[in-house]
Amino acid sequence: MMKQNEPYHNSEYWEDRIANETWKTYNDIEEKNIDLLKMYEKTSQNIKNELLTLAEKAERDGGLGRSDQYRFNKLLGEQGEIYKECERLGEQIEKHATKNMIEGGNATYRNVMESLGENEYHLPNKRVMEQMLRSPWHGSFFSERLWKNMGKLEKNLNGVISMGISTGKTITEMAVQLSNIMQSSFNDAHRLVRTETINYLNRSELMAYRKSGVSEVQWWAAEDERTCDVCGTNHGKKYPIDKAPILPCHPGCRCTWLPVIDSDKVMEKGYNNYSDVNECKDFVEMSSYLNDKYKIKVDDSIKSLDFAKCRDTVNGIESLFSDFPELKDNIKEIATHNEGVMCCDGAGIYFNPFYFKNDYDLSSKCKELSNSGWWVKNASISSVGAHETGHAVERLLIDLNTSYDYEFQRTLAWNDGTEAKLIVRQAVKNIKQTAYGKGKKKVDLIKSISGYANKSEQEVLAESFADVYANGNYANPLSIEIKRIVLETYKKYKGD
Repeated sequence: MMKQNEPYHNSEYWEDRIANETWKTYNDIEEKNIDLLKMYEKTSQNIKNELLTLAEKAERDGGLGRSDQYRFNKLLGEQGEIYKECERLGEQIEKHATKNMIEGGNATYRNVMESLGENEYHLPNKRVMEQMLRSPWHGSFFSERLWKNMGKLEKNLNGVISMGISTGKTITEMAVQLSNIMQSSFNDAHRLVRTETINYLNRSELMAYRKSGVSEVQWWAAEDERTCDVCGTNHGKKYPIDKAPILPCHPGCRCTWLPVIDSDKVMEKGYNNYSDVNECKDFVEMSSYLNDKYKIKVDDSIKSLDFAKCRDTVNGIESLFSDFPELKDNIKEIATHNEGVMCCDGAGIYFNPFYFKNDYDLSSKCKELSNSGWWVKNASISSVGAHETGHAVERLLIDLNTSYDYEFQRTLAWNDGTEAKLIVRQAVKNIKQTAYGKGKKKVDLIKSISGYANKSEQEVLAESFADVYANGNYANPLSIEIKRIVLETYKKYKGD
């Protein structure tokens, strides 16, 4: 834990809160880039199919007839099929990458502002984020570089087919050449998108730093076995923000920027000193941590409870925030309520004081209920927190689902468990098609998660999160499938 008066300009504090989050956003976008490969594969197949039709006819007829020659000419040339295919490919790549970069830039901007303690801020408008994509660096900008690559691809494809047919190459020989060219072009496009993405995220960081008054930044490299000599040498160097070099400094570079903030600024802004709730020593520190990091208010009634139990529960609550960032906006408070061990109304999570008082052995109770099968296997105080946050995820899905036009419709869906029912039914159907679920009834599959899950589909969903939290890859297959569908539904509602 950092000392309160220690400057943060070269500490792991900002790396944990900003650099690591920027790299996570970058990695999340990189996972989506599998779609680039699919685009290239489809384009390659379309061109090969057209070529195959011509080549087979030429071989069968001993050459190309007048109509076939016309079709051949349509394949090549300034407005030929290859041109059109490359144009479609370029448009798809540009749309895909632009969407991901703007979303990533917004996420990075939001994280920087919140990490710097800026509670009142607005995301840059769409026009500003789009304009940043069109701002040149190293002489040109993303769209220009992309279309230059597409022009090179078209020229090379035309050359292979034109030369191949005129010199009598077989369809197999030309297909191999086409595949090599497409693979090389894909590598270029993938490298371009990756490089442009980290540059865009870094520019989003700098925009947020300027907005929050940061005047100095620090070059921060991802220090591992892939760190090059240039990045390793510059790691830790500080620059006035208006003289900061362009990052990345080479293709594949993952370097980013951290803020340089002196201790007076730290005290003025009241930055939280903790990267993890386990570092908090008491309720005051935990309350500050939750408020600073997530804007979650901790009610004074919590202060009379056993701090260690509450901290363990917050561990479980936090476990879902990485998958569902909007939970940080939905969950407004943590307080007390005399219902169950805990409860959730979608906007708040509540501890029952009876179970969270100092003299109650909640850990043993969790073990007892787990061994009896009433709660999930290996249930713990932390997994109870994950369970309640699972209810908040259900509410989040309802809020994101635009088919509910009015608040009363969303409230009705929440009370009826509409989203939970759809998800659980689909998960059960999917599991029944596997060796694990074959021949089993829905009720038996649900009871295999826990007895408590059998109360309703809403509890099935919540218990699934508790199960996955407690047991990871060894969780019940139905629990794992439910979480998968929840994540899929969440991304669909967000438009990802």
